[in-house]
Amino acid sequence: MGFCIAVAVIVMRAIRYLFADILSVLAMTYSDTKPRGTLRYRLLSASLIPALSPLSEPGSWGHEYVRHLAAELGEEYSSRVEDEGDAPEEAAEKEKEIEKVADSDKENDGEEKKENPVVKVVIEASNEELQALGMQCAVFLLGHNAEPGAVDLLEKLEIVDRIAELVDENTYARVCAYIIRCFNLLTPPDVISFLRAAHAIYVQHSKFPEGLGLFMRLVPIEWLQPPSENADGDADITFQDEVPEDLLECLSNSKLSVHFKESGNEVGVADAKSLEDVYKRAGATANVDSARANLAGTFVNAFVNAGFGNDELMVEAEEGNSWIYKNKDHGMMSAAESLGLSLLWDTDIGLSHIDKYTYSSEEHIKAGALFATGLLNAGVRT
Repeated sequence: MGFCIAVAVIVMRAIRYLFADILSVLAMTYSDTKPRGTLRYRLLSASLIPALSPLSEPGSWGHEYVRHLAAELGEEYSSRVEDEGDAPEEAAEKEKEIEKVADSDKENDGEEKKENPVVKVVIEASNEELQALGMQCAVFLLGHNAEPGAVDLLEKLEIVDRIAELVDENTYARVCAYIIRCFNLLTPPDVISFLRAAHAIYVQHSKFPEGLGLFMRLVPIEWLQPPSENADGDADITFQDEVPEDLLECLSNSKLSVHFKESGNEVGVADAKSLEDVYKRAGATANVDSARANLAGTFVNAFVNAGFGNDELMVEAEEGNSWIYKNKDHGMMSAAESLGLSLLWDTDIGLSHIDKYTYSSEEHIKAGALFATGLLNAGVRT
């Protein structure tokens, strides 16, 4: 009899991790009253598993289970981050609030409760264990066309940079597309983590042009000076102490205007073109003096002389005889804006031509000058 009991105890200890795994699935049905029960029993099952017994993957219980587990992982990790950021006084206040709710529940026992009691959730697991479980969930999500869910989960667990370990030829494009779409919705340091993750994925799959585009958005100088460790484990800087000036010029496009004008001179298109020259080739006339004709002339002049900064109507015009004053209202705004296109990328000289119009009493001219300033600096960092 004693032998049978001993065998039964051994068997129960050997299979109780399976019972905890089943409870993890069942906990999805009462998550309102037992918060994060799915996560708690999943971690308990992992802690009880015998050395030689494999634990089932989260995906073996289905897509809905993985989504539920991922949501609870994010909630648990976020709550830990918030608790770490609380001051001792704030943490004490939270504890008192929980105790007050518990006391009021005891006093009102038997009465109809209008709200569910607040349950303090305590999960005995390290952040590393939560992140490891999150990686397992991300593998399943990536394999079932749920790339956004995988990225969001790893972002909540602060390990989005590790997604490069999980993607393959079939998933990396969709993962990078989603990450890039998220850039405008994020703030530092999250946006830096996303940029580095997408950059690592592109480099890993030999998509160097796309990776270079992301690298130029990152810009930080320390990326150009990565330390490497030699055989002795000592840090050794393999790059120069300072970034070469010509490399900085390439990254910031600060010489783009100079190179553009030089290329124009090489092919013979850098000379200023007047409206008469353009209209003569098109078989039209430039002698019609009307608001619509002047507005058309503004756009023609800006586009045929874009980037060279030598057009006669705007840049080379005498003080007070600018083409701007031959227009009205929105035509004046367009003429002022055209300065930005004529002087495109020329931050050294262009700003001096535009700046005087920002002090104009005409609101349309002032607005056009501000627009021209932005257009002038498009794609250039100074």
